[in-house]
Amino acid sequence: MPTRIASTDWKSGSSAQNGTLGPAKSNLSKSEVNVLRMVAMGHSNNAIAAKLQITVKSVEKYRSQSMQKLGLRNRVEVLRHATSRGWVK
Repeated sequence: MPTRIASTDWKSGSSAQNGTLGPAKSNLSKSEVNVLRMVAMGHSNNAIAAKLQITVKSVEKYRSQSMQKLGLRNRVEVLRHATSRGWVK
């Protein structure tokens, strides 16, 4: 069953344990933010690696680390988080 997320919950940054998208403030590196932004825009790991001139393994590492820091579980939650932060429109 998909997690239902009220817009006020995910914008306020409640934790993923209660069905929302994670902390509003985190210690993401610039690389982690760039990778998450591109994931949210629908780019594949290979496309992200080519664009940022890094390896696919690095993309996977940055994506995994940032999702863990934010309490995000999948690409849909990444998109919602990125949209709420104005990273993508």
